[in-house]
Amino acid sequence: MDSNNSSFLKYILYSSLCILLLWACAAQGRLTGGDEDIDPPKVRIEKSTPNFQTNFFPNKIELEFDEFITLSNPLKEIAISPPLLKIPQFNARGKKIEIVFPEGEELKSDATYSINFGGAIKDLREGNVLKNYSYVFSTGDYLDSLSISGKVVDAFSKEPIEDVVVMLYDILSDSIIYKERPFYFAKTSKQGSFKINNIKNDSFRIFALTDQNLNYILDQEGESLAFLDSLIILTDSTNSQFQLELFEINFPPKIIETNVSPEGRIVLAFTQEIESIPDIQFSENLDYTSVIEKDSLRIWYDTTGISALQLYTLGDTLKIKPKKKKRKTPYSITIDKSKTPTQITGTDSFKLSFNYPIVNFEKDSIRLRDTSDVLVDFDATILKDRRTLAISARFKKDIPYNIEIPDSTIYSYNGITHDSLDTRFTVLGPEKLGTINITFEDIPSDSQIVFILLDKEEELFKTVVSSQKNQISIPNLIPKTYDFYLLEDTNKNGKWDTGDYTKKRQAEKIAKSQLEKLRENWELSTTISLSILNFENDEAKGK
Repeated sequence: MDSNNSSFLKYILYSSLCILLLWACAAQGRLTGGDEDIDPPKVRIEKSTPNFQTNFFPNKIELEFDEFITLSNPLKEIAISPPLLKIPQFNARGKKIEIVFPEGEELKSDATYSINFGGAIKDLREGNVLKNYSYVFSTGDYLDSLSISGKVVDAFSKEPIEDVVVMLYDILSDSIIYKERPFYFAKTSKQGSFKINNIKNDSFRIFALTDQNLNYILDQEGESLAFLDSLIILTDSTNSQFQLELFEINFPPKIIETNVSPEGRIVLAFTQEIESIPDIQFSENLDYTSVIEKDSLRIWYDTTGISALQLYTLGDTLKIKPKKKKRKTPYSITIDKSKTPTQITGTDSFKLSFNYPIVNFEKDSIRLRDTSDVLVDFDATILKDRRTLAISARFKKDIPYNIEIPDSTIYSYNGITHDSLDTRFTVLGPEKLGTINITFEDIPSDSQIVFILLDKEEELFKTVVSSQKNQISIPNLIPKTYDFYLLEDTNKNGKWDTGDYTKKRQAEKIAKSQLEKLRENWELSTTISLSILNFENDEAKGK
């Protein structure tokens, strides 16, 4: 073998051996990326401005962590109590957070300050949150250590409310919430819960506020309020659990938005729900229909010959200019299935609901057929809301009916009509219906209680009950599960009323619950105790 071939073979053998060694090493130590980091950042105490200091008047606070961090939405997440007059700077760089107090900010003397970071502190790589880390210091000789906690719920629905500011005042004037910022505060979580720590031993007024302009003062329409009737006197033995019921402040409604659609529809959005249609006037003489939908008023009108007009309501003058934008598909009347039943009782008319108001219709074109395909004579009437057509006939029990509406039979404003429509329903006889009998217990002798039976959100039956009239019977009900409201009607006006802080009046007590499912040809007899309107601890719940 010549020397060249020998050298080549040696090179091949040496290269193969190196490759095998490298593969073996890789097989034993293959990179996997390690375990996922699920731990939140930790404060390095020895590198940070000491927590829980007394006689401390900081200009700047520095916090260092064991990994790179970021601050998420600090203005919303971070709460400083007592609140400062000016917003401090929160700077996050690398592994450090720097809190710079505003120049000229005078801290309260002998006060314990708490800086709660909520969910603001996260590690940079995985986004793990250091939840509710608090930095606490005192400008006096000691740290206050009392605390209160509780929950804020909607006074009507009893649902928890998030991002409500719960405020404690050591100035006990009734009007303090209109004038000054609180001594302590906290914000509610998604569950409506709150906790205020490091409170001094003292007497306080407590409020909860939807602080729309973030100034910790009740000064704006649209803000909601909760309050306790009595003072809180905090000591080591104080019951520190409270439930606050938030109600809308009863300002006169105002228009906050106007939307005009090409098909001749105006939507007015208000600052709150409206109970009745306000007085409306137009600069032109025109035909229109208006309907309330919670905090909005919908108005449909005839745009024929109208290029622009003015609408006058609630002291406002609104300029209305119909839009001329064309749609690829024309506006069309459809059946509102959420409001059109599939079953009715023998004493009812069949109410057919639509998405547009009815201006006119051709009754002779509509066909009502029974299950044998036989035509049935009927009367049809447009109801007051103008979006519902009531069909009345001598219905037979327990058979299905079908309504056929050929295209272009019903017209709304501006020539809006429809393609062919049809729907089916059944008339239930007595043996398919049920009766609900209710006996009410624990009614205070001087109280007026209103009972409202609901089918979903529709009010079916309403009556007043009292200690003298404590039994009701509701016949001819379609078998299903019904909800109900009970409210303590303190002013005896037959409806639920919100609170009024100027009169120190809480919102009226109300409770919503559900009855056992009603079955066919059955009488459901039940007892409802008025204790569901009472609270476990009236003082703790602001009643």
